[in-house]
Amino acid sequence: MIEMEVKNLQRSETKFRKAESEYLNKAIEEYFVRRTYHNAPVVDALRYVLTIDNKRERLESAVELFGDNIKEVNNQDIINYLNQCRCYKEIRDTV
Repeated sequence: MIEMEVKNLQRSETKFRKAESEYLNKAIEEYFVRRTYHNAPVVDALRYVLTIDNKRERLESAVELFGDNIKEVNNQDIINYLNQCRCYKEIRDTV
């Protein structure tokens, strides 16, 4: 019974709001695959990445969370996605 439930979970598609950037969509899909040791929602993880000032540290953290596809995504694509999800105002208020 447990094995069957696990198999069904593996076949189910992860649903999320699609971004305009195809690389960002791939990075978000990878985020769900890597999401074994944290439970942060995607928008919170993206907001966190944008708060890191040092470019090298920001990229390292982003790759750790989202995989290599995130390297092809620029900050504006992330900001557009957060605006689409209505989450960017909150990050501007905290930074």
